[in-house]
Amino acid sequence: MYAFPGEKTPEFLTCCSGLAVSDRAGILIDTVTTHMLKHLVPAGFATLLLCSCATQRPTTLARQELLATDKAFSDMSQAQGAAAAFYFYLSTNALSLPAGEQPLRGREAIRNSLTGMTGVLRWQPRDAEAAASGHLGYTWGTFEYESKDTTGRSKVGYGKYVTVWRKENGHWKALLDCGNSNPAPP
Repeated sequence: MYAFPGEKTPEFLTCCSGLAVSDRAGILIDTVTTHMLKHLVPAGFATLLLCSCATQRPTTLARQELLATDKAFSDMSQAQGAAAAFYFYLSTNALSLPAGEQPLRGREAIRNSLTGMTGVLRWQPRDAEAAASGHLGYTWGTFEYESKDTTGRSKVGYGKYVTVWRKENGHWKALLDCGNSNPAPP
């Protein structure tokens, strides 16, 4: 590398022709480099941080919406009955996979299968996940079905469920619902 007499120039300040940059140009480059390090690098990190937050935000928001929607679904089941709640929250072509029974397709068929229920079905969403797009996700949780036996005494059945959701016209609708029983919680 060629340098002017008395100059000690780092390699990154060498011109394309292989000649070293003069002192004045070196000072200018040092000033520009310092400016870049002070202002542009932090701005770049801030931009990356904002971009990463922006990509996470729809997922976080969708998870919160899914949990709130599933909770509202359970609240409606307790207040108005499972048949009405399922009809309201299911997508038109939803699929139900009831334990020990054949699959049911369509919210009409699912509502009809729930119409004769005499007990109260309630559940507690435990967690939710959502796709990065914020338009597809699932919730899972535990449920209780409280009814009366033939003698009129209250009995409670317990289980767990998973519901797959899709955003349709700005509202979460259940595409798939399935659950199965388990022993009473400890």
